[in-house]
Amino acid sequence: MKITGFIRGQLTVFAIVSVIAILVVGIFYIRIPQMLGVGSYRVTLQMPASGGLYQNANVSFRGVDVGKVTGMWLTPDGVEAELTIRSGTDDIPKDSAATVRSVSAVGEQFVEFTPPEKPAGAFLRGGDTVVVNDDDMPVEISSMLDQADALLQAVGNTQLREVMDQTFLAFNGTAPELRRLLDSMILFVGEANRNVDAVTDLIDEAGPVLGTQNQTAAQIRAWTRNLTVTTDTLRSHKTNITGILQKGPGTATAATKLFDDISESFPVAISNLSVNARTMAVYLPNLQQTIVLYPRVLATLITA
Repeated sequence: MKITGFIRGQLTVFAIVSVIAILVVGIFYIRIPQMLGVGSYRVTLQMPASGGLYQNANVSFRGVDVGKVTGMWLTPDGVEAELTIRSGTDDIPKDSAATVRSVSAVGEQFVEFTPPEKPAGAFLRGGDTVVVNDDDMPVEISSMLDQADALLQAVGNTQLREVMDQTFLAFNGTAPELRRLLDSMILFVGEANRNVDAVTDLIDEAGPVLGTQNQTAAQIRAWTRNLTVTTDTLRSHKTNITGILQKGPGTATAATKLFDDISESFPVAISNLSVNARTMAVYLPNLQQTIVLYPRVLATLITA
């Protein structure tokens, strides 16, 4: 069978397109150059646990995708992950904090590098090791659900139902007030964003205040204990306090009526008493002398 020039041209074009397609798939999808270490470098990430991180998870620096997790394995101290980072990206400071974060609630974890405010100057290179602390690991959903279940079991259905009922009674019919509260919060957040420097200074200066509170922690605990004792005492006298509060309005009404009744005669009585007081002031020396001599005269009359 003789191959014509047209068929030969078609085969040539097909071969060229196939080669280009294979190259595109190998370079951009399979990432064969990166697998061979071309245009990338590898960093080891040491973690106390996997934290839900998985192979092929993203690696980002300042929110920009810079690489992939290309391997994970167990170690005696925890878990290690191999990060393949593209060389064409910005240099990552060696003292950057590495954290494992979640993209969504379903557990799509990724590695995030956050540089410090003042980098030391050295940058990550192939073969470097980065350590992740426990505080930089995400809370596992299973652990959080177990803790939530334990909390609900400790509270009990009756108490939880009572809390829900009281919450409903507290917020029922308060939609306008809640709407105004949310609007005020939005305005507050907007003002905070416009004055972010002042807010940052306020947060920075809050350290000494919190330090003072920490120094007076013993006094605060003592005050809390005293408040607890006072509350318990009031609770033990709940019946008496309730009776006082119930009788209080009636007593106040009776006192008001009494003052209303004597409002006309009381000033007259005070005026008359003032006249008597002035008269007694004139004869005060004589009264004093009489009071002094009266016991003696009475004693003499008794003994006579």
